[in-house]
Amino acid sequence: MSKSVENYVDRYIKSYHKKIQQICEPLQRCFGINYFTYHSVTPEGYWRPIVSRMDWADFFTENQLYLHDPFLLHPRCYQNGAILWASYVQEPYCQQVLKVAEDQFLMAHGFCIIERQGENCEFFGFSAPPEQENIYATYLNDLPLLKEFCRHFKTELAALMKKTDEDPIPLLPLKGEIFQAYDSPFERPLEKSLFLKEIRAKSSIQLSKREKECLSAYLDDFRMQDVAYKLGLSVRTVEFYLTNIKNKLDCSDKAELLKKGYELRTRGLLP
Repeated sequence: MSKSVENYVDRYIKSYHKKIQQICEPLQRCFGINYFTYHSVTPEGYWRPIVSRMDWADFFTENQLYLHDPFLLHPRCYQNGAILWASYVQEPYCQQVLKVAEDQFLMAHGFCIIERQGENCEFFGFSAPPEQENIYATYLNDLPLLKEFCRHFKTELAALMKKTDEDPIPLLPLKGEIFQAYDSPFERPLEKSLFLKEIRAKSSIQLSKREKECLSAYLDDFRMQDVAYKLGLSVRTVEFYLTNIKNKLDCSDKAELLKKGYELRTRGLLP
């Protein structure tokens, strides 16, 4: 079955390598980011990766690292957010892989943006040379720019992504039950509620889970069409949710909605 991964790498990553590298070049030039990876996973276990470096793609495939990759599990294991690779990798084998990536490929300080798209999940990963420790300032302060690049990447490679949609890698035969059985470190709603209770902070809002998802996506994308696509909803449904949210938050316009939305996210009340 590993042959299917190798064939996929040949068809889509190596064949389109020059275009992928060209799209990712601003990351290197502006931020010193030397590796970018994108992949999506569906509940049915279909995986479609696109990466900027063929040397790492070969190493990843030859050593069957997808069998242990903690970012290749059922989408329900994740929620919207961002995470450092090192904080998510606990198994000794995976820690060794990160060490090899740093020593042999000069890929360190890994960072990942995770976005739910309906029932699917998308992952956008970045890394920089070991000596570039100031990349963490970029991750913290320029996250909106990195998210904008992620949208740009998908737009520029829309034709390739359509092909990978039609010809993904099946993970279930590769990972078996491991694909299904995993608890995400992101799933900590009780901790947030307890923290807010401890500091006596009141949410002062009663948004449904779907309304929170809609508002969070709106803060990231600003366009209803993008929010609808991300959540797997119609534009009309998104408009309905946002109208309800405006009423609940007592917002008179878009600017006020965005301001209150960012305040809620800062307080940990939005995904």
